[in-house]
Amino acid sequence: MWTYEDAIGWLNSLNNFEKSRRFETDPTNWQVGELLGRLGVDKSTFDMIHITGTNGKGSVATLSAKILTLLGRRVGVFKSPHVNAFNERISIDSLPIDEDVFASEALLVRELADHLGLKLTWFEALTAIAYSSFFAEGVDVAVVEVGIGGSFDATNVYDAEVSVITNVGHDHLELIGPTLEDVARDKSGIIKANSAAVVGLVDDDLFDVISRRDAASISRFGVEISLQERSSALGGQVIDFRTRRSYFSDVYLSAYGLHQAINAVTAVAAVEELERKSVNPTVVAEACATFYMPGRIEVVSKEPVVILDGAHNKEAIEALTGVVRDDFGGFSKYVAVISTLEQKQSAQILEVLSEAFDYFILTTANLEVSTSVDTLVEIARFSGYKFGIADNIPAALEDAIAVAGNDGIVVVTGSFRGLSDARSYLEN
Repeated sequence: MWTYEDAIGWLNSLNNFEKSRRFETDPTNWQVGELLGRLGVDKSTFDMIHITGTNGKGSVATLSAKILTLLGRRVGVFKSPHVNAFNERISIDSLPIDEDVFASEALLVRELADHLGLKLTWFEALTAIAYSSFFAEGVDVAVVEVGIGGSFDATNVYDAEVSVITNVGHDHLELIGPTLEDVARDKSGIIKANSAAVVGLVDDDLFDVISRRDAASISRFGVEISLQERSSALGGQVIDFRTRRSYFSDVYLSAYGLHQAINAVTAVAAVEELERKSVNPTVVAEACATFYMPGRIEVVSKEPVVILDGAHNKEAIEALTGVVRDDFGGFSKYVAVISTLEQKQSAQILEVLSEAFDYFILTTANLEVSTSVDTLVEIARFSGYKFGIADNIPAALEDAIAVAGNDGIVVVTGSFRGLSDARSYLEN
């Protein structure tokens, strides 16, 4: 019998951009389309919200799914990366996919791919497993997060009822750039004719690129949808906002930062476009109040205060730094544990973090593509930052807690890869 462990082992034998940071062949989606067609997956049995963007995809996907679940829909979610367990990437009715279901679907995909002579990448295979699982398990709505870009992403094999672009930033310029206009053009490839598009916070010139797509309607943040008021609250914030169909006031959102407020507005707007009607304010209030995203400004310890955040590009680091300044003032020492990935914006990450942090502990996530500690040290020395070094995340976290003391704060950031190691260290 093929097991969950067998399925993970097979996936890990395939080319994986998340580990290698390079594509052996140009990204494509035709293989996934071919597989799903042969497997008999019928998209007409479920609706779909398709989400792309430089940052915020996971938050929008999670909150959209939460609202839909509260509305009584059976919801499948495909997102990345995972923080704790691999099967978090595919969930049904708010629970990670059953390991036996995952193994069964993975075996079908592998055997058919071998029969057809397809050379799948890791993400293509995982995408096929996700869609096939949603069909087999009878979901009403699939909430799907793009891997990279949009036009040629493996997830872009179906016409979604609602397409979401959260924002457009500087990540993966080497793949879908080199300009932000190129990135916007690629991401807008998920927008299909007769679909509703929801666009988060983007500059006018980038929106001009996106709006050239043939959509039935486009709801743009700051125009058709907007954040009206925002104030800090214990454990999050209170927001007032409007969509094309509704106005919501005094909604408590259990997440920090302007960026998460924008994500919440975007998620509610996406669900309303899918439902084609206003969403009950009580449902929105419950979804926002119980919103939880591991590794997104997640407070995992209060004595001392330790925050985990997977920010890994300039825009995300700016958002994190702003939250630390605005919502976590008054600490005697601000210490950041930093590990970054190759090709990421390490110098920019350190520069932005230096606006809020006194001291860095530089380390590695122990992946072949992690930026070496020596490289981070060179950047830190050149810029005059105060820092220490550690061989791994647990050792770095231990050092950071010692430096911060009882009255300080520690933030682990720079990549998602180090967060599970940090969590394990704290739990033990």
